[in-house]
Amino acid sequence: MADERLVPLQRADWAAALRGATEIWADVTTADSRRRDDIIRDKRRTVAGFFAFVGKRPGDVSPDDVRAFAERMREQGLAVNSIYTRLSLLSSFFAWAAHHMPEGDVRDNPVRVGRPRRPRAYASESAKALDDDEVRALVRVVRERAGTGDLVGKRDLALLLVYLLTGMRREEVISLRGKDVEIKDDRIVVKGRVKGGAYVGREVEEPLLREALVDYLRSAR
Repeated sequence: MADERLVPLQRADWAAALRGATEIWADVTTADSRRRDDIIRDKRRTVAGFFAFVGKRPGDVSPDDVRAFAERMREQGLAVNSIYTRLSLLSSFFAWAAHHMPEGDVRDNPVRVGRPRRPRAYASESAKALDDDEVRALVRVVRERAGTGDLVGKRDLALLLVYLLTGMRREEVISLRGKDVEIKDDRIVVKGRVKGGAYVGREVEEPLLREALVDYLRSAR
């Protein structure tokens, strides 16, 4: 069912109507979180950038237009994962528009055909996964620096262990505050917002992490 706030593109200035549709889509498809405003901004920029590139109305866009846009992003040096993320946002917009915009404005989703395959997790031209030996070596180096009493080294060790032992994303870890971490006798409980806005607690029974975190907090006062 079309959203009553939307004006058919063929009966109004289509650029203005498109902006309105983009704003509504970005708002209703973004969950509450600390980064909600940033996510909405990125969604709007992605859709606006695409239509500025193709110069067409949504209903006239073809899979070839999507492929051309992807190629332009590659020429600009964007990473494979970044390109896939932007095209996924476009796909979300077209899927939403097909159900909520006035009938006839958008009939199908051209991104489904024009989008490249999903990149392999944790591996791209700019990001490679570490194997077990490399992870152990990294922890050893950071731990040695922390052992010298260096405050930055202690901070880095605590952060590195939180990353490795909780599986939390970078932004989730960096945004943690004191109230989000509970230190117990033999473990710690880390609470934070995850992708999608849910609030999740993770219990980690690892003496090394508890020791590193307490050591850093005490040293940093």
